[in-house]
Amino acid sequence: MSRTILAHRQRYPRLPIQADVSDIPRLGAIKYLNRKFYYLAFCATLVFCMVFTSFGQEHNISGRVAFISLTTAQLQQAGKPAAFAPHVLLRFAKKGSASSVLALTDTYGVEIIPIEAGEYCATAYGIDGRVAKLSTLSSQPQNRCFTAIAGKMVEFSLTLAADAKYGGKIPFLGVQ
Repeated sequence: MSRTILAHRQRYPRLPIQADVSDIPRLGAIKYLNRKFYYLAFCATLVFCMVFTSFGQEHNISGRVAFISLTTAQLQQAGKPAAFAPHVLLRFAKKGSASSVLALTDTYGVEIIPIEAGEYCATAYGIDGRVAKLSTLSSQPQNRCFTAIAGKMVEFSLTLAADAKYGGKIPFLGVQ
């Protein structure tokens, strides 16, 4: 060996490696944990990318939109004609599905809403969310259910019973 290397080794002697045999399994476990961590991180990143990239995608609904012309009325006491019932909240439950659509009639008791084509059954509520009592005729399933056809307008009306109590206030949107 050259004098330079020998001089270097004399100044900086090698420290003996003191490996404890009991540490070896722990070192292997750390490697295993690191692999497991990286695998989980990779899977989480993959799921994150798949979920959040799907939020930006728009689904094409052309050819599936129908329209409903809603009318809500309330029976009056005997001898008086029914009157339009304003601010009735309607829930349209799609048959064979867990999905539903909410709609609110205006101050005249009418509204036009777009809805996905399908078979629906309606229930009337007050703005406060309490079920509004329907007239005998509107309570029958054949008068509460209808089929919305894509590209077509369907006329649908519900009549509340004379003693129906529905209420609530539409929240005010303004400066608070």
